Amino acid sequence: MNALKVACTILIYFIALSHKVYVLGYEVIQEKGCDKVLLQVPKYTFSEKDEYSYPYSLPYQVCAKVCGFWSCTAHYCPRDGVCCTPGDPESKCCPSAQSLCLPEGCCPFEYPNICGRYCCKADSFCCNGENCCKDEEACCGEEKCCLDEAPCCEYAKSKTCCDKNIRACCDGYGCTNPCVSQFDAIECQLLDPSILAKLTDSEGLGPPLKKKLYRILRVAENPMAIVAKKRFAKKTVLSHVNCSSRRKYASQYISTTTSLNVAKHYKKVGEEKGLTGLRIAEIDRGDLPETCTIVDLTSEENRDKYLGNAVCKKFAKASSEVLLECRYSNPILRLLIRPKRKSFVKDLGEL
Repeated sequence: MNALKVACTILIYFIALSHKVYVLGYEVIQEKGCDKVLLQVPKYTFSEKDEYSYPYSLPYQVCAKVCGFWSCTAHYCPRDGVCCTPGDPESKCCPSAQSLCLPEGCCPFEYPNICGRYCCKADSFCCNGENCCKDEEACCGEEKCCLDEAPCCEYAKSKTCCDKNIRACCDGYGCTNPCVSQFDAIECQLLDPSILAKLTDSEGLGPPLKKKLYRILRVAENPMAIVAKKRFAKKTVLSHVNCSSRRKYASQYISTTTSLNVAKHYKKVGEEKGLTGLRIAEIDRGDLPETCTIVDLTSEENRDKYLGNAVCKKFAKASSEVLLECRYSNPILRLLIRPKRKSFVKDLGEL
């Protein structure tokens, strides 16, 4: 009895696997968030002669009836097909009575638009004349359609769907790996994920958003008037966290941390990689202009809101990251730790 149950279960499983969705005799292709069906070529009518009865009737749609003195010949579409040109013996047939006979071929009523070799829904977008996409934003490259989780990423003359949960679409770089650190003074290519592990294990996370924020300054950055690389840009928080330490990337955000230990850690990493002139500045939240917007990524709620399931979410958490968006005024800073010099011993507290 148990063996019979197992056999039935396996049979049902394979039937489920082989299940396909059909609409009005057309197989529906479900791909990249958009349904479509293959455009079908119409077929010629069948013909059948009746030498004894008149008028002639068939349980099918008759496209035309041609009668002589003694008999009639019916030209009809088999099964529940529809005649594309009723009254014409040379009419062609589409496979369903609910089909549209279009110049290019046959489509179901629900898929009235033709794109390449497909019938598409009325609200879909024909991507480069080849494929049905759910909207224009999903159209990527010659025939590709992208999903919301992997939007189209353009670089030079190429386009690709870039999974935002594991990759990053960065200006000037295309679909690439996200940066471990968001401090643009520490170049992305100098870092690797092991640095993140060391930071999390050795330093621990910074405190929740407090009064003081810290930032590693680029060599050319003025500590008295810090400005975002492109203050009127419209980058997303996810884009900035993924890409901000890449040289060619510019956004309206300024990266800071609530943890002085995090700032010291990355300053040390940068110096070990050969960078010079690195300084750490302190920002008092109370001195921030009222027009500045704060995006606190030390909050789990905000990380969920802005970063979703992206891999950079753990980078922002480990770095105790806080973003500032100051479009019309500049944050006031105090230089806390100056560049490391050979003549200095560890009296500056540098690691």
